[in-house]
Amino acid sequence: MKFAIMAAIVVAFLPCLSSQSFPQSNAEDARRSAIKILLGDPYGKTPAAVSNVIVSQKLVPDAHCNSHKTVWEFLIVVPSSKNNPDGISGYLLLDQRASKLICAGLPYLG
Repeated sequence: MKFAIMAAIVVAFLPCLSSQSFPQSNAEDARRSAIKILLGDPYGKTPAAVSNVIVSQKLVPDAHCNSHKTVWEFLIVVPSSKNNPDGISGYLLLDQRASKLICAGLPYLG
């Protein structure tokens, strides 16, 4: 009987424990992380400027870096300019849980 009660308590609290142990970043947290990673020339000198070159953000299975994870994928497009005549188009992948950089298909990062 004691075992059944303990098992019921563990099962009841398991979802709470697992979500606290492995928190998932939300879209806003992921976007803030992406902006911090991209901040600077040529992606933008201010958070608002960087935000303008992020053309999409979605939660997807990793199709670029073979991490076998679900990731936040950001598509980045920097228009051509005098210093960058070809412009830039690429992607940035962040870990779904911690919003840490997994990989990027963009120049000038690192």
